This record gives sequence, structure tokens and C-alpha cells, in this order.
Amino acid sequence: MIKSQKFSSPQSSTSSQIFNLMIDAHIKLRKPEPSLSYLHRMLDCGLVPTSKTFNNLLLLLSTSHLPKALTFFHSAYANGRIPLDAYSFNIVISRLCHAGQLDEALQLQTLFESRGGVPNLVMFTTLIDGHCKNGSLEESRQLFIRMRELGLAPNEFTYTAMMNGYFRKGYKKEGIQLYDEMKCVGVVPNLYTYNSLMAEYCKDYNLDPAFKLFDEMRHSGFVPNVVSFNILIGGLCRMRRLKDAEDLLGNMKEVGIRPSSITFNILMKGFCKAGRMPTAMKLLYDMKASGSSPTAITYNSLIAGFLKSADLAGAASAYKEMKERGLHPTQATYTILIDAFARNGDMEMAFGIYHSMERFGLQGDVYTFGVLIRGLCTEGSMKSAMNLFRSMISMRLKPSNVIYDTLIFGYCSQGSTFRSLQLLREMTGNGMVPNISSYGLTIRLLCKEGKCKEAEVLLNEMQVAGFLPNDWIYRTLSDAKLSISLCNNLLIPTFGGKKANNNAS
Repeated sequence: MIKSQKFSSPQSSTSSQIFNLMIDAHIKLRKPEPSLSYLHRMLDCGLVPTSKTFNNLLLLLSTSHLPKALTFFHSAYANGRIPLDAYSFNIVISRLCHAGQLDEALQLQTLFESRGGVPNLVMFTTLIDGHCKNGSLEESRQLFIRMRELGLAPNEFTYTAMMNGYFRKGYKKEGIQLYDEMKCVGVVPNLYTYNSLMAEYCKDYNLDPAFKLFDEMRHSGFVPNVVSFNILIGGLCRMRRLKDAEDLLGNMKEVGIRPSSITFNILMKGFCKAGRMPTAMKLLYDMKASGSSPTAITYNSLIAGFLKSADLAGAASAYKEMKERGLHPTQATYTILIDAFARNGDMEMAFGIYHSMERFGLQGDVYTFGVLIRGLCTEGSMKSAMNLFRSMISMRLKPSNVIYDTLIFGYCSQGSTFRSLQLLREMTGNGMVPNISSYGLTIRLLCKEGKCKEAEVLLNEMQVAGFLPNDWIYRTLSDAKLSISLCNNLLIPTFGGKKANNNAS
């Protein structure tokens, strides 16, 4: 705590310089405690540090111990003699945003303005970036608007932060519009802007615009970094263009950029998914030779690849090497093993691995539960599948579309229209869209039971959701209605006009 001094000591510019030098020296050595000690001695002598010295100490504290930095900052503010400037506030606001403490960051901005300060571009950009990373897009938009109202023009960092905010929320169109606006007003995109846009295009399997941006970036004088190459290599691997991905790795080395462990992991995952295990193992060798250490992700890809290729010895060898390197199996490792046994129909072993994972303090994620539910549905254990589904929800895990569709398919296979419809309603009620198979199978089941009106209602819902019914669905509904019509025509003369099924249209 910084105490305000009531007395006035003789001040000397020389002694003030010495204190500042001593504090700065310990800051460079990253020793906050001696720095604080000298600061207190300085204040006891009636001297105050320069803004630069104070801010450097505040920066050191904020990166090593944020709560202590906050106490130090507020104590300095209360003292009234220590010169706090916009940079002082920006330091703390930045660290608060990084820690996700956005309310506290906004409170500091309000405090800054209450003492007559005018927020600068750095402060606004920091707050916008913090809110975007936290998913608070609307708050970011309001800050962006207010910044402009104050006459502050967004720079490349501000635009990039807002773009990322839109992309995180799935608003690709708005993010690209912001990029176009940025160029129109003469703000030059930076490396992070290009990387962000390329990643967004690659995520949508749209590689041509991504490579066009890559070329534009280089022609603009920017040197692509390892992240730039990783984004494009990842996009190529997702498109199964593995030869092109290998060529890009070679190009990356030619321009003097060293592949990271992430680069190798992306490539290995691509080759493992394609079942090309010899190439994946060669990449592992190259990875080690380049000085990059394999990670748990590396071995997870190899284990999954070997299991997919039915090479149990290869999977066991990869698992053994993983353990020998001191890497512990992750939740993903266990899920890969669970998936392999579930696909093979051995649910007892799959659940055995799942319980082992729990004993090691690891909790399954949505994908883990999805794998187990799919295995139970495949073997017809719908009651167990539904119990696991409810257990998952009780653990506050949000079921994916795939899990709902798997359960619907399972109940349709057992002829349970009631359960299928119940899950469809629950799914759409949660804002999810069932796939065309879930709609089609349920419609078919309803038609089989002669419930054509219910089937037509579902058909309309399907069309509203944006799905065009295929010939099979139309034929199923048409055949069901024709069968009921024929049945009614045959039964009317015999039973005095009583229809076969009141649900027929």
C-alpha cells in the first residue's frame, strides 16, 4: 500500500534520479519486491517516481501478479501525488481484459474519464478486443461506435479485433464487410488481419480466396509467419489435398520459416485421417529431427490413424512411446480408444475405458458421450443410450446435432415414433436443425403407421428449416396416402362407410 506523506522532505533531482535508476534496474531484473521497496523509500523522502518508472513497475506487477497490480494502482490513485497517465490506465485495462475481467476494465475507463481523461485509441481497441474475445459482440460494437463519435479513427488493430469478433459469432459476411471498409478508408491490413481472414475462408473450405489473400499479403510487403502457413496447410488437409499441403511445407522451409510442432501435428492428423500411416510416421521422424517435440496431440493422431487402419500393434507402439516421453493420455486419447471399441461393437470395453478416464480425473466431452451413445444405439440399447443422454445434460454438456440425430435414428430403427418426434421437438426447441435423414426416417415411420397428417406437418417443418424433400420422402408419403385411400374404398361398402384411418388426408 502506498501511503501519502504529510511531511515535506528536502528534494533533490539527483536523489530522485538515483531512486528512479534503482527501481528501473530491479524492474529489468524482473524483481518487483525490491522495486516496490525503493519506491516506498522514495515516497518517504517526499520524492515521486517519473511516469515512465511508475508505469514500468505497474507493467511488471500486472504481468506477474494482477491482484497485486490492482492494489498498487488504486493505492497510487488514492495517493494523489504519483503521476498516473493514460498509459497507466491502459496497462491495467489491458491485463483485466486479458483475464476476462471486463466489468472491472470498463469501470477503470469510467474512472479515467471522471478525472477529465479522454480515452485514446489504444484504450478503446483494448476494450473492443477484450469484449470480442469474450463473445460480447454487442458491447464491442457500442465501443466501436462511441470511439468514432469521439473523433477517433479505428486503426488496423481495431478493425482486426472487430473482424475476429464477428467471425467468432459466425457473422462472416459482416466481418468481410468490415475488411472492405477498412481498405476503402485507407487503413492498411496487417499480418494478423490477413491471417484472420485466411483462417475464416479455410474454415469454410473456401481455399481460393484464402490463397489469394496469401499472395496479396506477400505483394503488400508482409512476410507470412508460421501461423499463416499453418492456416493454409490446415485448410488443404481438411480438403484432403495432402500433396499440396506437403508442397506448402516445403515452400515454408524454402523461405526460411521453421515449421512448429503445430505445423507437424496438422499434417500428421491429415495423413492419419487418410490412413497414410507410413507418411505420418515419416513426419514424426522429421518433427523430431527439426527439434520440435511431439505432443499428446501428435500421438493422439497416430493412435487414431493406426486404429482406423486396424493396426493394433502400431496403435500400441504409439501409445507406449507417448508414455515413455512422459506425456499423459488426455481426454482425447481415451475418447479415441472408446471410439475404436464402440465401432467394433465392444461396448463393455468402451465403458471400461470411459470409467478408467473418470478415475484419472478426466471428464468426457460432448464427443465422448456422442461416441458412447452411437455405440449403444447401434446395438439397440436405446434405454441405456437415453439414460446416458440425460446424464450428459445433467453435467451441463450441450448435446450436439449429431447426438440428437443418432438417437432419432436409433428410435426410428426400433419403430418408436413417439420418442423420435419427442427428440425432434426438443431439438428444434433448442434452436437446432435436424438433418434430412432424421426428418425422412420419422416421416417414413409415421407413414408406416398411417399417420399421414402428422407426416405432412413434419414435411412442412422440414421445408421451413431449409431442406428440400427428396424423391424418397415424397414417394413414401404418396404411397402411404394411396394405400389408405385404397383401403378406405375397399372397406366402405363392407362396413357402412366407416373409414380405415381418420388421420388420412
